[in-house]
Amino acid sequence: MNELANRFSSSAVTIRNDLNELHQRGLVLRSHGGAVLPDTILLESPAHERLKTHSEEKRCIGAIAATLINDGGES
Repeated sequence: MNELANRFSSSAVTIRNDLNELHQRGLVLRSHGGAVLPDTILLESPAHERLKTHSEEKRCIGAIAATLINDGGES
């Protein structure tokens, strides 16, 4: 925030208010100490959605991985 205040010869309070206004308009996303443009953030989908995605492929990978596990018996 201080970097923006220095760059634009303004106070941190003014910068904070301006960033909040831009956020309210959907033009930026607020982040700790500043803001970023919306398309620069990678949003992760919820875990329950990721679990359903490519579930058959995940099952196959798990089955193959299970065959590689040594149960501690013979090497």
